Amino acid sequence: MLHIYGDSFADNRVYKKSFSWPNTLQRNLPNVRNFAHQGTGVKWTVSEFIKTNLRISIEEQNKTSVLLLLSSASRFNYKHIPLKHQGLWSA
Repeated sequence: MLHIYGDSFADNRVYKKSFSWPNTLQRNLPNVRNFAHQGTGVKWTVSEFIKTNLRISIEEQNKTSVLLLLSSASRFNYKHIPLKHQGLWSA
């Protein structure tokens, strides 16, 4: 399973061309879910990732790869993320 999160650059409803990378991934890999959404930013992307992972079991999380598109990492603000989740973002 692959989960894709991001803004319009990853949203396959915006980039409908068959050669766009989200569409290429979905065409060539089994079980791809694209959570990207146009008009959002880094905060929404990270929040959506956390919210989605809280809803799925540990077993499913262990079988899932995640692709986060952060359009500008310098704009990333950790303050809105609860401390218990901040360890997810250490480099």
